Amino acid sequence: MRSLQVKKQLLAFFMPGFLIGILYANCFMKQTIVDTNLFDIEILKKYTEINSFGNIYFLYIVQIRLIPFILLMALAFTKIKKLLMPIVVSGSAFSIGVLLTVAAIKIGMKGVLLRTVSVIPQSICYVPAYLVVLIYCMQYPSRQWSRQKTVFVIGVLIIGMIIEAYLTPIILRSIIRCW
Repeated sequence: MRSLQVKKQLLAFFMPGFLIGILYANCFMKQTIVDTNLFDIEILKKYTEINSFGNIYFLYIVQIRLIPFILLMALAFTKIKKLLMPIVVSGSAFSIGVLLTVAAIKIGMKGVLLRTVSVIPQSICYVPAYLVVLIYCMQYPSRQWSRQKTVFVIGVLIIGMIIEAYLTPIILRSIIRCW
């Protein structure tokens, strides 16, 4: 029963954020989207010529993924923990809505496919890590943080960063080459 309530709450904050992101991109960013070279076919084709991103890219991924997560973890142990789930879920959904809209406007359904494929491999790890923290925040004080949760969260984050740095570029290159 508690699990169903958590899923409903997550969905209740995800869907409005996603729809607002789509509306925002369509109403307020239309000219910016057209003018930018984000998802430009020529740039994407140049991406396929890069052989390896290497360890520098991995360090970049570690930096951009760990800093927000560490901030989330720090806030999860403060009095505002109950506000984190709506903010993080709605904000993430807004970003997803904007990015999918930009991809669709720039290169159509290929862009949506490309954007989706570019996040799914690492999201298999990132989403459970974030959910563990957010569910802890929602269910506090009936649920407590444990060492097992810490090990799980750190482990799947590291695996997700490895996947994002080394596997996702290979998948994206093979998809772009098919175009």
